[in-house]
Amino acid sequence: MKEAIETLATFELFKGRDPSQFSIERLGGLTNKNFKVVDGENKYVLRIPGEGTEEYINRKAEEAAARISADVGVNAEVSLRHLQRCQIDPFHRRCHNHE
Repeated sequence: MKEAIETLATFELFKGRDPSQFSIERLGGLTNKNFKVVDGENKYVLRIPGEGTEEYINRKAEEAAARISADVGVNAEVSLRHLQRCQIDPFHRRCHNHE
């Protein structure tokens, strides 16, 4: 959880906030570390890319595809990203990770 808290602090939305103000729950993932973050009524998914994944996943292409698919309504809106390719998106209860 320490990595999730440290990563959240890099997003403007959470900068300077006390981590005890929100709950963090680890979710599954094959290539990323994923966390559900609950901040009052707001729920998010935090994605931290797995170590070494940039060697076989083109994150720029992935971001472009995510934004295009969100624009046409078949993907969740991509909310916040930063240079380390971490991402935070709205949490959708009906989305499932079928690993």
